[in-house]
Amino acid sequence: MGLPKNPAALRHNAASGPLPPGAVAGPVPYARPRAGWNGLLLLGEVPGSEEVNAGVPFAGPAGRLLDRCLEEAAILRHQCWIANAIRYRPEENRVRLFFADPADPTADIAPSLPAAPHGLLLEAYLPEIRFLWQAILDIQPAVILALGATATWAATGLCGVTKHRGTVHRALHADIPVVPTFHPASALPSRTPENAAAIVEDLTGPVKTLLVASGYTEHDNPDARDHAPTRYAGHVDKGTWNTLRPLLRALGTTAAAPSRTNIQ
Repeated sequence: MGLPKNPAALRHNAASGPLPPGAVAGPVPYARPRAGWNGLLLLGEVPGSEEVNAGVPFAGPAGRLLDRCLEEAAILRHQCWIANAIRYRPEENRVRLFFADPADPTADIAPSLPAAPHGLLLEAYLPEIRFLWQAILDIQPAVILALGATATWAATGLCGVTKHRGTVHRALHADIPVVPTFHPASALPSRTPENAAAIVEDLTGPVKTLLVASGYTEHDNPDARDHAPTRYAGHVDKGTWNTLRPLLRALGTTAAAPSRTNIQ
């Protein structure tokens, strides 16, 4: 399959005007595949300073660790869409600055959104979540790998990575599988390096299984350690989702999709 033509993530990938509250830089645009798209959307949380400087997601130490995980799974980064749930960098990389305590009566809270791990999303960032959901609908990935708690929440409405990682869930507003896993920043040597093995396990297990089941072809790739899916033949529409249900159950998916929220 060729690259998507003019999806929302390309048409409206920049913004102008003052920064939202708590943000110090941004937006950092989504990274489009540079070669044939493999159908995978890598979804992170927020950009850091190196991502702001480079203008692409996952350009810092966490991105380099993600590159190694992808290499172990024989998946080529330059064939993936790469995005962050929120394209703005928070002050001191504190994602919680974009959320408010539910008990704070003075906070401007985004309506009709489920609670996130850090609290309730500030209304100023509701356009970011709308942008992400619309981009998912436009891009139509075969599978989304949600890297970290904020990415998992933004894609599915679920809270928590540890209890959900490696299982398959349905994206909000789209019949597209989402596989939550640890954020690579959590797997850096100074934190919990064993999380890197879990990320690789999720890539080689449910992610690759769904890629192949959704219509990929494989061929020898000199840039990968083994065989990598390199061409996506369709998206996971409702009919395909229904045919994948036995596979999803075997992989540990939840039986019911999260409740849909209003993005109008």
